[in-house]
Amino acid sequence: MPPAKRKRKPDPLPTEMPDGAVEAPVPRSISPMLAQLGREPPQGDEWIFEPKLDGFRTLAFIDSGKVTLRSRNDTDMSRYFPAIVTGLSNLKHPSVIFDGEIVAIDEKGKTCFQCLQQLVGLPHQHTGKQFNTVYYIFDVLYLDGFDLTGVAWDNRHAILKRVFNPGPNLKLVSDFEGDGAKIFQASVDAGMEGIVAKMRKGIYLAGKRSSEWIKVKHTQSEEFVIGGFARGYGKRSENFASLLLGYYDKGKLIYAGSVGTGFDGSTLREIEARLKPLVTDKPPFSATFEYAEGVTWVKPRLVAEVKFAEWTPGGLLRHAVFLRLRGDKAAKDIIRSQVEAPSPFSGSSTVELSGSTRQILEALQNLDDDVRVKSENHEVSLTRMNKVLWPEYRGRKALTKRDYIRYLVEVAPYILPHLKDRPLTLTRYPNGILEDRFYQKHWETELPKFVETVSIFSKENDAFQDYLLCNNLATMIWLGQLADLEIHTWYSRVGERPDRPDISGYRGSPDHLGDYLAGIPDFVVFDIDPYIYSGEEAAGGEPELNKDAFKAAVEAALWVKEAVESVGLTPFIKISGKTGLHLFTPIRRQFNYDVTRDFAGVISRLVESQYPDKITTEWAVEKRRGKIFLDYRQNVRGKTVASVYSARPTPWAGVSLPVKWEELEHIYPGDFNILNVPSRLATLGDVWADIMKSKKPLKTEIVPGKNSS
Repeated sequence: MPPAKRKRKPDPLPTEMPDGAVEAPVPRSISPMLAQLGREPPQGDEWIFEPKLDGFRTLAFIDSGKVTLRSRNDTDMSRYFPAIVTGLSNLKHPSVIFDGEIVAIDEKGKTCFQCLQQLVGLPHQHTGKQFNTVYYIFDVLYLDGFDLTGVAWDNRHAILKRVFNPGPNLKLVSDFEGDGAKIFQASVDAGMEGIVAKMRKGIYLAGKRSSEWIKVKHTQSEEFVIGGFARGYGKRSENFASLLLGYYDKGKLIYAGSVGTGFDGSTLREIEARLKPLVTDKPPFSATFEYAEGVTWVKPRLVAEVKFAEWTPGGLLRHAVFLRLRGDKAAKDIIRSQVEAPSPFSGSSTVELSGSTRQILEALQNLDDDVRVKSENHEVSLTRMNKVLWPEYRGRKALTKRDYIRYLVEVAPYILPHLKDRPLTLTRYPNGILEDRFYQKHWETELPKFVETVSIFSKENDAFQDYLLCNNLATMIWLGQLADLEIHTWYSRVGERPDRPDISGYRGSPDHLGDYLAGIPDFVVFDIDPYIYSGEEAAGGEPELNKDAFKAAVEAALWVKEAVESVGLTPFIKISGKTGLHLFTPIRRQFNYDVTRDFAGVISRLVESQYPDKITTEWAVEKRRGKIFLDYRQNVRGKTVASVYSARPTPWAGVSLPVKWEELEHIYPGDFNILNVPSRLATLGDVWADIMKSKKPLKTEIVPGKNSS
């Protein structure tokens, strides 16, 4: 390679670090942030795009001139890459941690993963190529006494450009703005693996696979754990014919199929040499399968990357081809990518935005303070669109009414099915989350024609009053205009379909049938609220979000899940968007709220009796301190909870987000906000799409008294 051109020294750093930087000693290790797999690139100005590199993910630790290169699974790789170590040792700053990828570049300027494997002694297809290793750096996580992981990507990247010293073996990863689809196609045309999309305002979530980074690959390939092999025949009789592959799910190795092509002779021999010491009599997979005869089992230690055509309906790989071993990845970390993962709730969970919805999103790009949009032949007037609703937070820009309404439009295909026919309580913040709010249940003035209502008897006012319903996109947009930042719904529906309850006993006016149906819930809800304090709260304040509290809430949710499942019901979980969790249990519409509240009380007190040091159902706040408050008393006619995908008035603009149970121990409420949830939905779909298909009859024999409505 030609010598690098001399460039000017980096600009000096500002005297003050950006928001999110925290003074801290140099950490000994950091688990890298991981990207979720996406089907297509996300769109929007909030994203930047980087090429996906084909190399070894590497963190570089520089402390007082000493350089250590650590792999994704925390293995010291410094001895393999002396030129990179030398280049990093010339850095002007005493302590830095970089994140990047070590790539081998052959004499034609192309990446060569097999060359890296050859260098570190892993099985590979021999290339005979001359190559140079380059450390492509894309992030800076620590600098001169400051932890930068809490800093927004934009600001981290600005710091990276200033501290970076280029060299023959050190380069910055290029980043691109614009149309993600076009950038992805350009990467394909250039023969690259794909791209990684990153949220500009996203922080670095060490050790987490986050939807704030989305990788989109040209070919469908994944890593799998090798759990055994089948012996070959004929010319392959001295070697294995195929490798048996799996992935981990809740600690169990799940069989994913086999791969028998893609090997050359030397690779076959070298892999078999690696497998022989791992041979065992014990099958590592969680279940038997068609290869049970004539298989040699091995301890699940090696990781193979394969490309394949698709997943079969039975959860097996179709047309798999071996690519390489991945010595840089630990077997215990191999899971099935979420975008393809089987889910009992998936259904038709991803939704293509309609043409009219795209037109609304285009109209919202108009920066005027007042905008008109049209939905389903209904015109909605939007005003004060530049008003700030959420102030700046940790380097993220302030979020305006325009940002909020854009979020509502993007998630509408997912949230509207959950809102249909459910009475609402509005929580309005006309001047943003830092100013006064007010609740609104009833509506007594003239409404837009597209807004539907239902007449429900109000005990407070001793009269029938109109409650709002959100049954269409125009109403959703109108709620955004009202600065209804939290959409709270009843646990019951006023419509007869799709699962009409028994109304044979109803003798009232047809005009008041909705009021009758509103008294028959189709959910039992448990509010899991941690009263574990961070120590940063103001005197007398509510507990703030903190990791210890949320970890305890997750533990409590799993206990409640076990109790609910023990009586034959299927619980679903979502983060509240604040500090805790909401557990929803779908049930058939049979009983009134008295029955569902009593049932929830029985379950809650059972869990409390099993874990009295950690769980409480006590209403007195002083008795909750240091415990998880399991609130079942919200199962009351007229009470509401934040709907799925509702925004929340938190500093990070949180979202009440449905998640899969298997995700629960790996996520954090602060990871999700109105900027990144739409991309998660576009990638994973709505994990609660089929929740009502899981409803079952409530077993009231465990409840003292059965009170049918």
